Amino acid sequence: MIELRHVYMVYDASTRALNDVSFRVDDGEFVFIVGPSGSGKSTILKLLAAELRPTEGSVSVNGFDIGTIRERDIPYLRRTIGVVYQDFRLIENKSVYDNVAFVMRAVGAPLRIIKKRVPYVLDLVGLQNRSRRLPKQLSGGEQQRVAIARALVNNPDVIIADEPTGNLDPVRSVELMELLEKINKMGTTVLVVTHERELVNQLEKRVIAIEHGEVISDRTGGYYLDEL
Repeated sequence: MIELRHVYMVYDASTRALNDVSFRVDDGEFVFIVGPSGSGKSTILKLLAAELRPTEGSVSVNGFDIGTIRERDIPYLRRTIGVVYQDFRLIENKSVYDNVAFVMRAVGAPLRIIKKRVPYVLDLVGLQNRSRRLPKQLSGGEQQRVAIARALVNNPDVIIADEPTGNLDPVRSVELMELLEKINKMGTTVLVVTHERELVNQLEKRVIAIEHGEVISDRTGGYYLDEL
């Protein structure tokens, strides 16, 4: 579960990134966060990953209090979150398999578990026949699927996708959202930050709209507001 309660984020005396933001995302939800550039969306993502701590208010992520979390506990928080970035952030000289296995090795997973889990996740995202290829040998859509597999492989409670379709064409964007829907139906909470108006409107999920650091709309089955 994710919960923000009366959150303020002030970077300096003249920059207030968030202003009394409150919302809750329950386990198993699929939620879009939308808003113009500079609205505060990136600040929210950084708070959820404990890259920032709130100036005021409370942020809770999967049982961790971001305001009081100890530095040594941050890696444990981050194991419960899988993040998918717009620019993929793949290791260019490693195969698809090794890109995904890398994050399991980083948390000390046993080799026997890695050998079982990585093929399963690659099959889930439709890349079972691409495991030995390098990122440069893949299309943009395939690279983003590798990024999703990497985010999924440690079985997180939440997937956070930050503009995941930003580098994809419309067809691949729809395919990616269908994959995220599939993952959500398997029980993983999905939080997507996007500017893709047509995708948001098509899927009719819960939409939280942010503008000038404030929540201006929160509607289930909502649409991307025309004024954003």
